[in-house]
Amino acid sequence: AVVTQNNTLLLGDATNASLNVGIGTNAPGQKLELMNGNLYINNNNNTSGELRFREPSGGGTVYTAFKAQPQVANVTYTLPAADGTNGQALLTNGSGTLSWGAATPSLMVVASRTTNYTPTVAYATLAYNNATTNVGGAYNTATGVFTVPATGLYQITVNNNYSVVNALNNGLAVRVVVSGVTDYETSAAITPYNTNTIACAVSICDAVQLTSGQTVTITVGNLVNTMNPSIGTGQHVLKIVRLN
Repeated sequence: AVVTQNNTLLLGDATNASLNVGIGTNAPGQKLELMNGNLYINNNNNTSGELRFREPSGGGTVYTAFKAQPQVANVTYTLPAADGTNGQALLTNGSGTLSWGAATPSLMVVASRTTNYTPTVAYATLAYNNATTNVGGAYNTATGVFTVPATGLYQITVNNNYSVVNALNNGLAVRVVVSGVTDYETSAAITPYNTNTIACAVSICDAVQLTSGQTVTITVGNLVNTMNPSIGTGQHVLKIVRLN
Protein backbone atom coordinates (compact mmCIF):
# COMPACT_ATOMS: atom_id res chain seq x y z
CA ALA A 1 0.00 0.00 0.00
CA VAL A 2 1.11 3.57 -0.67
CA VAL A 3 0.75 6.13 2.10
CA THR A 4 -0.54 9.47 0.83
CA GLN A 5 -0.68 11.42 4.08
CA ASN A 6 -0.25 15.15 3.46
CA ASN A 7 0.05 17.34 6.54
CA THR A 8 2.76 19.08 8.50
CA LEU A 9 3.59 16.01 10.59
CA LEU A 10 4.12 13.07 8.24
CA LEU A 11 4.27 13.23 4.46
CA GLY A 12 4.43 10.29 2.08
CA ASP A 13 5.54 10.24 -1.54
CA ALA A 14 2.46 8.81 -3.27
CA THR A 15 4.20 8.56 -6.63
CA ASN A 16 6.94 6.24 -5.36
CA ALA A 17 5.78 2.67 -4.96
CA SER A 18 8.72 1.93 -2.63
CA LEU A 19 7.30 4.51 -0.20
CA ASN A 20 9.67 7.30 0.70
CA VAL A 21 8.59 8.97 3.94
CA GLY A 22 9.30 12.59 4.71
CA ILE A 23 9.05 14.60 7.90
CA GLY A 24 8.79 18.29 7.07
CA THR A 25 8.96 17.62 3.31
CA ASN A 26 6.39 16.27 0.84
CA ALA A 27 9.05 15.21 -1.65
CA PRO A 28 11.38 12.86 0.27
CA GLY A 29 14.20 11.53 -1.85
CA GLN A 30 15.18 8.77 0.58
CA LYS A 31 13.38 6.05 2.52
CA LEU A 32 13.17 8.49 5.44
CA GLU A 33 14.02 12.17 5.10
CA LEU A 34 13.89 14.77 7.90
CA MET A 35 13.80 18.39 6.76
CA ASN A 36 14.87 21.28 9.02
CA GLY A 37 14.57 19.45 12.30
CA ASN A 38 16.26 17.26 14.89
CA LEU A 39 16.03 13.49 15.26
CA TYR A 40 15.78 12.32 18.88
CA ILE A 41 16.21 8.82 20.29
CA ASN A 42 14.68 9.20 23.75
CA ASN A 43 15.74 6.82 26.54
CA ASN A 44 13.47 8.08 29.30
CA ASN A 45 12.34 4.54 30.02
CA ASN A 46 15.97 3.51 30.72
CA THR A 47 16.07 1.10 27.81
CA SER A 48 18.94 0.99 25.36
CA GLY A 49 18.52 3.54 22.59
CA GLU A 50 20.84 3.09 19.63
CA LEU A 51 21.12 4.26 16.05
CA ARG A 52 21.67 1.02 14.13
CA PHE A 53 22.83 0.28 10.59
CA ARG A 54 22.38 -3.21 9.12
CA GLU A 55 24.27 -4.59 6.13
CA PRO A 56 23.19 -7.45 3.80
CA SER A 57 26.45 -9.30 4.45
CA GLY A 58 25.22 -10.01 7.98
CA GLY A 59 22.00 -11.57 6.81
CA GLY A 60 20.03 -8.79 8.43
CA THR A 61 21.15 -9.77 11.95
CA VAL A 62 24.51 -7.96 12.21
CA TYR A 63 24.58 -4.21 12.71
CA THR A 64 26.79 -1.23 13.56
CA ALA A 65 25.35 1.02 16.28
CA PHE A 66 25.95 4.41 17.90
CA LYS A 67 24.85 4.90 21.49
CA ALA A 68 25.07 7.86 23.89
CA GLN A 69 26.42 7.42 27.41
CA PRO A 70 24.53 8.74 30.48
CA GLN A 71 25.02 12.52 30.49
CA VAL A 72 24.34 15.47 32.80
CA ALA A 73 24.33 18.07 30.02
CA ASN A 74 23.65 18.31 26.31
CA VAL A 75 26.54 17.61 23.95
CA THR A 76 26.51 18.54 20.26
CA TYR A 77 29.35 17.38 18.03
CA THR A 78 30.04 19.42 14.89
CA LEU A 79 31.80 17.38 12.22
CA PRO A 80 34.55 18.83 9.98
CA ALA A 81 33.51 20.06 6.54
CA ALA A 82 35.79 17.62 4.66
CA ASP A 83 37.60 14.34 5.14
CA GLY A 84 41.06 14.25 6.72
CA THR A 85 44.19 12.55 5.42
CA ASN A 86 45.37 9.00 5.93
CA GLY A 87 46.24 8.28 9.57
CA GLN A 88 44.52 11.33 11.06
CA ALA A 89 42.01 11.18 13.91
CA LEU A 90 39.05 13.31 15.01
CA LEU A 91 40.06 15.83 17.67
CA THR A 92 37.80 18.05 19.78
CA ASN A 93 38.32 21.65 20.83
CA GLY A 94 36.61 20.89 24.16
CA SER A 95 33.32 22.47 23.02
CA GLY A 96 32.15 19.80 20.60
CA THR A 97 33.75 21.14 17.41
CA LEU A 98 35.65 18.28 15.77
CA SER A 99 38.58 18.57 13.40
CA TRP A 100 41.07 16.24 11.77
CA GLY A 101 44.50 16.01 13.36
CA ALA A 102 47.35 13.65 14.06
CA ALA A 103 46.54 10.63 16.17
CA THR A 104 48.62 10.77 19.35
CA PRO A 105 51.28 9.99 20.16
CA SER A 106 52.37 10.86 16.67
CA LEU A 107 55.75 11.42 15.04
CA MET A 108 55.35 14.83 13.40
CA VAL A 109 58.84 15.73 12.17
CA VAL A 110 62.08 13.90 11.43
CA ALA A 111 64.59 16.24 9.81
CA SER A 112 68.36 16.38 9.32
CA ARG A 113 70.87 19.08 8.58
CA THR A 114 72.73 17.93 5.48
CA THR A 115 74.70 21.07 4.58
CA ASN A 116 77.49 22.76 6.49
CA TYR A 117 77.04 25.95 8.51
CA THR A 118 79.16 28.17 10.75
CA PRO A 119 78.01 28.81 14.33
CA THR A 120 78.42 32.36 15.65
CA VAL A 121 78.26 34.23 18.95
CA ALA A 122 74.81 35.55 18.03
CA TYR A 123 72.03 32.98 18.20
CA ALA A 124 70.65 32.02 14.81
CA THR A 125 67.91 29.61 13.77
CA LEU A 126 69.25 26.32 12.47
CA ALA A 127 67.18 24.91 9.62
CA TYR A 128 67.20 21.12 9.36
CA ASN A 129 66.91 21.17 5.61
CA ASN A 130 66.04 17.55 4.82
CA ALA A 131 62.78 16.21 6.27
CA THR A 132 61.90 12.54 5.87
CA THR A 133 58.75 12.96 7.98
CA ASN A 134 56.81 16.23 7.97
CA VAL A 135 53.12 15.73 8.82
CA GLY A 136 51.00 18.43 7.24
CA GLY A 137 54.12 20.35 6.19
CA ALA A 138 54.23 21.94 9.66
CA TYR A 139 58.04 22.20 9.57
CA ASN A 140 59.62 24.61 7.09
CA THR A 141 62.95 23.14 5.99
CA ALA A 142 64.04 26.47 4.48
CA THR A 143 63.43 28.66 7.54
CA GLY A 144 63.67 26.08 10.34
CA VAL A 145 60.28 27.10 11.76
CA PHE A 146 57.81 24.51 13.09
CA THR A 147 54.28 25.93 13.25
CA VAL A 148 52.23 24.09 15.84
CA PRO A 149 49.23 22.52 14.03
CA ALA A 150 47.15 21.71 17.13
CA THR A 151 47.26 22.41 20.86
CA GLY A 152 48.91 19.63 22.86
CA LEU A 153 51.99 18.32 24.62
CA TYR A 154 55.00 17.93 22.32
CA GLN A 155 58.41 16.31 22.72
CA ILE A 156 61.25 18.02 20.89
CA THR A 157 64.48 16.07 20.47
CA VAL A 158 67.69 17.55 19.07
CA ASN A 159 71.06 15.89 18.54
CA ASN A 160 73.89 17.92 16.99
CA ASN A 161 77.46 16.65 16.68
CA TYR A 162 80.55 18.88 16.57
CA SER A 163 84.32 18.45 16.36
CA VAL A 164 87.41 20.60 16.95
CA VAL A 165 91.09 20.28 16.05
CA ASN A 166 92.72 22.95 18.23
CA ALA A 167 94.13 23.11 21.75
CA LEU A 168 91.73 25.87 22.86
CA ASN A 169 88.59 26.06 24.99
CA ASN A 170 85.72 25.68 22.53
CA GLY A 171 81.98 25.72 23.13
CA LEU A 172 78.50 26.69 22.02
CA ALA A 173 74.86 26.48 23.14
CA VAL A 174 71.68 25.18 21.53
CA ARG A 175 68.19 26.42 22.41
CA VAL A 176 64.59 25.39 21.87
CA VAL A 177 62.74 28.66 21.28
CA VAL A 178 58.92 28.83 21.47
CA SER A 179 57.39 31.89 19.80
CA GLY A 180 60.54 33.91 20.49
CA VAL A 181 61.05 32.77 24.09
CA THR A 182 63.75 30.27 25.11
CA ASP A 183 62.16 27.17 26.61
CA TYR A 184 65.26 24.97 26.95
CA GLU A 185 68.98 25.52 26.55
CA THR A 186 71.99 23.25 26.75
CA SER A 187 75.64 23.70 25.86
CA ALA A 188 78.82 21.79 25.17
CA ALA A 189 82.51 22.55 25.60
CA ILE A 190 85.56 20.82 24.16
CA THR A 191 89.19 21.37 25.16
CA PRO A 192 91.35 19.01 23.12
CA TYR A 193 94.83 18.00 24.21
CA ASN A 194 97.33 19.44 21.74
CA THR A 195 95.76 19.33 18.24
CA ASN A 196 93.92 16.03 18.37
CA THR A 197 90.47 15.90 16.77
CA ILE A 198 87.80 15.70 19.48
CA ALA A 199 84.06 15.33 18.96
CA CYS A 200 81.02 15.90 21.16
CA ALA A 201 77.23 16.00 20.91
CA VAL A 202 74.76 18.64 22.05
CA SER A 203 71.49 16.85 22.85
CA ILE A 204 68.07 18.08 23.97
CA CYS A 205 64.90 16.25 24.94
CA ASP A 206 62.28 18.87 25.79
CA ALA A 207 58.59 18.27 26.59
CA VAL A 208 56.53 21.44 26.22
CA GLN A 209 52.84 22.32 26.11
CA LEU A 210 52.16 24.17 22.87
CA THR A 211 49.19 26.06 21.49
CA SER A 212 48.00 25.91 17.90
CA GLY A 213 49.76 28.60 15.85
CA GLN A 214 52.82 28.94 18.08
CA THR A 215 56.24 28.51 16.49
CA VAL A 216 59.21 26.41 17.54
CA THR A 217 62.78 26.93 16.33
CA ILE A 218 66.19 25.51 17.21
CA THR A 219 68.85 28.19 17.58
CA VAL A 220 72.62 27.83 17.86
CA GLY A 221 74.92 30.50 19.31
CA ASN A 222 77.18 31.69 22.15
CA LEU A 223 80.19 30.37 20.22
CA VAL A 224 83.57 30.25 21.97
CA ASN A 225 86.48 29.83 19.56
CA THR A 226 85.60 27.08 17.07
CA MET A 227 82.97 24.33 16.86
CA ASN A 228 82.79 22.51 13.54
CA PRO A 229 79.40 20.90 12.76
CA SER A 230 79.66 17.21 11.87
CA ILE A 231 77.31 16.76 8.93
CA GLY A 232 76.42 13.18 8.08
CA THR A 233 73.88 10.44 8.65
CA GLY A 234 72.30 10.91 12.09
CA GLN A 235 74.74 13.67 13.15
CA HIS A 236 72.39 16.66 13.08
CA VAL A 237 68.81 15.50 13.72
CA LEU A 238 65.56 17.12 14.86
CA LYS A 239 62.54 15.04 15.89
CA ILE A 240 59.16 16.37 17.04
CA VAL A 241 56.54 14.05 18.56
CA ARG A 242 53.05 15.06 19.61
CA LEU A 243 52.30 13.26 22.89
CA ASN A 244 48.63 14.15 23.37
